[in-house]
Amino acid sequence: MGTLDATGAAWYSSFTFPSGRYTEVSTNDSRRVAAVRSDGAIVNPVPNGTAPVTPGSFVHVAIDYYGRICGLDSSGALTCWMGTSGNTNPLTPPSGSFSLIVGGESTFCAVRTDGTIACWGDTPVTVPAGW
Repeated sequence: MGTLDATGAAWYSSFTFPSGRYTEVSTNDSRRVAAVRSDGAIVNPVPNGTAPVTPGSFVHVAIDYYGRICGLDSSGALTCWMGTSGNTNPLTPPSGSFSLIVGGESTFCAVRTDGTIACWGDTPVTVPAGW
């Protein structure tokens, strides 16, 4: 992975994923990336470095600007952790059963299996009633 700036210099560092097949990938605008491997583990490579693996039965992954990661497992449960960013502000995801997750600047949102939306993180998001 890589992008060049206007001068032709590399803008983003490269990432090396361990061999294997992947089912989903999430990235942000601060050079962080995470992917779900076909065995359900989440891989979170560091630019030009190692690629820590979090075992599990994950089906979706989201990463915020700070590199914090939230994964959605096959049972519909959410789990969040610090990733490789060094950010020390932990995230506590809502309980319940979910079908999809996305991450943004410092907020995550997920779709519950009943079709409503829940959001959490550093920046409060008010979800309109019925969403």
